[in-house]
Amino acid sequence: MRISRVFAIVAALAASVFLTSAEAGWGRRHRGCCAPPPCVVVFEPCAPPLMVLAPAPSVQPQAFPQPRQDRRAVFTTGSNRRTIRLWESTRPAKPEEDESTMMFEVTDPNTFKGKSRKASKISFVEGPAIPFDSVSELRRLLDEPKPTEPNRKEDHMLGLNIPFGHGSENSQRVSEEHQNVTVTGLLYAFKKEADNDYHVIIGDPSGTHQKFMNVEVSGLPVAGPQRATLKAVRDAFKAHFGLSDAATHGYVELDEPEWVRVTGSLFFDMDHAPPRDYVGDDPFLPRTAWEIHPLTNIEFQSPN
Repeated sequence: MRISRVFAIVAALAASVFLTSAEAGWGRRHRGCCAPPPCVVVFEPCAPPLMVLAPAPSVQPQAFPQPRQDRRAVFTTGSNRRTIRLWESTRPAKPEEDESTMMFEVTDPNTFKGKSRKASKISFVEGPAIPFDSVSELRRLLDEPKPTEPNRKEDHMLGLNIPFGHGSENSQRVSEEHQNVTVTGLLYAFKKEADNDYHVIIGDPSGTHQKFMNVEVSGLPVAGPQRATLKAVRDAFKAHFGLSDAATHGYVELDEPEWVRVTGSLFFDMDHAPPRDYVGDDPFLPRTAWEIHPLTNIEFQSPN
């Protein structure tokens, strides 16, 4: 009899605890209501039940990020014994130059079609080139010159008031631009501009101190002793990617960036210096008005 009484007491206590917990939970979910329906309540969203999720499978990092939704596939070319996939921006492209600086009578798709600093853009400096193993190393020469080097900082170059735009066809190189350089980097993207130049964005491998730079496959002069050199570079560039003479809508990204070694003359592009926009396209933004323009040589890395 005593045992039955003990069981009865335990059962009563358990039932009391269950009812108290249920009412408290109902009250938390139905503010101001301490009883089940038909009480009129204001509902609050209930917190979802806690779930223990299995760890996500590890994903190997890709050699190059997948193109964004504002990119579309252009074509695939089998150049240099490997497949190269190109992706073109579908966003509105920023013009290279104002229409007042363009020479619309030029119809050859390979001849330089602009006026802004034309004399400098379609010519190069004679002489040896300083070699650089990375874009970052070259950028240090430009952004952080030593006391023994010419001052090529951006504020110094802007202070020179180099003529550009309308009426600057004969604007010659300043002394800071009289230097050839050779640099090794990854080719990430390119774009054919309205003046028939190709903007080519090269940079370091991804990392904390990654830097980019615009190097230009120039539109050609109509004649002159330097035309053959510039044409050889342009022909090699177009052949490597299987390009036609058509302009690109926006920047064309390589599915996988490719190592290149380029040589050419330094050039400070006043058309793309503050307060105007720099050359480039997200995520490949050089954030400098310094370029190598024009290229006098380009070497593509042979595939393994």
